[in-house]
Amino acid sequence: MFSIIMMSCDKYKCLTPAFNHCVDEYYPNHPRIEYVYGDGCWTQRLREKLQYMIDDYVLFMLDDMLIREPVNIDLIEDALKVLENDEKVAVVNFEKNYREANPYSKNWDEQKHNQMYLHSCQPSIWRRTALIDNLSKNEDAWSWEMTWINNGWKYLINKDADIINVGRTNDLNWGVARGKVTDEFKNFLIYENIYSNEIKECFKCD
Repeated sequence: MFSIIMMSCDKYKCLTPAFNHCVDEYYPNHPRIEYVYGDGCWTQRLREKLQYMIDDYVLFMLDDMLIREPVNIDLIEDALKVLENDEKVAVVNFEKNYREANPYSKNWDEQKHNQMYLHSCQPSIWRRTALIDNLSKNEDAWSWEMTWINNGWKYLINKDADIINVGRTNDLNWGVARGKVTDEFKNFLIYENIYSNEIKECFKCD
């Protein structure tokens, strides 16, 4: 019914052990993890992977989105209930809302159409079939996020709760940015004892 899908590529496959470590550490009893690698078109690789899966819902995460603290299980379960009860909901986005939206429920807002970032690479639970539908064009991740959306789907977003902390800040000084490991990311890897030689070699770190 529900799985995690980690979007990556062959070049950054080195991040997989660190990603798995943090999911195991901070998301107890998590669903199975599916992985997307390769080096072709971003949306095409993700779309084709989803077409071979049977889960109703997927928690979408990028490879450098390492969970930093225990996840909010109650709100993850609430998001799944929303998807089960409203077939028009395409996605429940866990980032804190900063876009135009209307109230939907106690925990979620419904984002207005005709704006960017309704397609978001931040941690989100998608209806698998809706995500396939929203990946119809072959494009890179940045183009996908910048698409202006106006269709029949509902795009929900977190009101203001802490659900899955992946270290995000309002700048690019977190995770992997422009192909480089940021200081924040490196320090977290060291703290978790997962700053592997493979990662150092992959990103040419010292």
